[in-house]
Amino acid sequence: MKYVLFSAILMILHNCTGQTKGTKNELQFVSYTATTRGSSFNCKISADSIKVNVLGTKNKSSTIATKEGDWRILSELVNQLSLDSIKSLKSPTDNRHTDRARIAEIEIKKDDKLYLSNSFDEGSPPKELKPLVDKISLLSQTVE
Repeated sequence: MKYVLFSAILMILHNCTGQTKGTKNELQFVSYTATTRGSSFNCKISADSIKVNVLGTKNKSSTIATKEGDWRILSELVNQLSLDSIKSLKSPTDNRHTDRARIAEIEIKKDDKLYLSNSFDEGSPPKELKPLVDKISLLSQTVE
C-alpha cells in the first residue's frame, strides 16, 4: 500500500513539473492599440480569439476564433523581436504629436511578462515592429 501511494505521489509531482516546463517561451497575447481624441481601435489576439474594439462615432466590438496557422505566424514574428528593447524603439515619424495620426502601441504578453512598445504613429511603426503590425492589421480586417 505504501508503495502504491508513493508511486502515485511521484507521478503527480512529475506531471506538475512537466506542466511548468511547457509554459516557458509561451506567447499569451499580442495587442495593438491606436487612440486619439474621441476614437480608439484595439485588436487583441490570443491563441483562442481575435477581439477588435472600435470606439468613436460608431462603437463596435467583435470576436472570432484565431486560426492555428495565423497564431503560429504571429508567434514567429514575436520570437524575432528583442522584447526587452521594444520600449526603446524610435518611431520614424512624429505626426501623433500634432494629431495628424493616432497614437499606436503594441503590447505583448509572453512567459507571464508584459512588454509595451514605445508609442508610434498609426501606419508608421518602427521598422522592427512593421511585420508584426502588418500581420495584426491583416488579422483585424477578418473580424466583422
